[in-house]
Amino acid sequence: MADCLLGLGSNLGDRAGQLERACALLDSHAQIRKARCSSFHTTPPVGGPQGQTPYLNAALRITTSLTPQQLLAVTRNVEHQLGRVRQQRWGPRVIDIDVLLYNGCVVETDALVLPHPRMAVRRFVLAPACEVAADMIHPPTGWTVARLLQRLDESPHYVAIAGVDRQQTAELAATVARLSGAELLPDPRPVRGSAGEREGWSSAQELALIAARREQLTRLAQGTPGAAAGWHVCSYWLPQSLAVARAWLEEAARQQVEQACREAVQQSPLPHCVLLLDTLTPVRAADMPADTAVPPQRPERHAAVMRALAHQTARPNQGPVLRVAAGDLQLAVTELTAAMDAMC
Repeated sequence: MADCLLGLGSNLGDRAGQLERACALLDSHAQIRKARCSSFHTTPPVGGPQGQTPYLNAALRITTSLTPQQLLAVTRNVEHQLGRVRQQRWGPRVIDIDVLLYNGCVVETDALVLPHPRMAVRRFVLAPACEVAADMIHPPTGWTVARLLQRLDESPHYVAIAGVDRQQTAELAATVARLSGAELLPDPRPVRGSAGEREGWSSAQELALIAARREQLTRLAQGTPGAAAGWHVCSYWLPQSLAVARAWLEEAARQQVEQACREAVQQSPLPHCVLLLDTLTPVRAADMPADTAVPPQRPERHAAVMRALAHQTARPNQGPVLRVAAGDLQLAVTELTAAMDAMC
């Protein structure tokens, strides 16, 4: 039997009645045993169209002999029985049932992603989940549900953006800061040397960048006034230097940069969320932005860094990561602003 966590929500009609009926229908399934249901939490709507009424949210911990795909089908059937019609993303709904965790499994298909890709940045999911599943492990982060919720209350409050295109990460950070009222933390750039530096990227340049980023994040941890919403948006992610080192540098230089980066990460606060602008498709040199961190003469390194960066964001104990296609900045803005609202 698999140990599973479900999230339930409703903001139309008899919200409490819908949640109770959903729990009863799930509990009546021959291959599901209900362990415990949380209390109902009233929460404001996050993302989606304006003017929605507040939600009631709950968490249900179950054991089941169903596979993840079978469990998803059962939850969809319950939603259908209760009258849900899927019309608009993040729109109002009679009932919503999400499979959040399934026995520590990681699944990624068109129909199902486990763990749920946004549960770790949603207080309205984590608060009820903590009542029934505080000990369950969220596989990508390696943290318990209780730790995920605790992290939302820790300072400093900031989100980080990872990506191989500086122009895109800077644009995204500036847009999210403007829309959310958060304070922008721009990427400190190393002093440029000779015109020939674009032929490669030296360990000295990366070490200087690590030091400047560490200093900025250390100041943030000590308290930086001025963010109207209490949040900061950082246009870089400190551990990205580990990906750069592995993709670009030779053995001795790589070890030096990796050591400096690990020390800097230990001395700096973790972001509450990392948004990865993801592209694993190599680009032509002519398409590379003029101010990219990747030398335009070496587009194959662009792909190498992206692969190393995707691997780095998948490592545990770094906090939640949201992954968005780098070509859709509007979607990235929507995802990150919604995540910030949901973490408050």
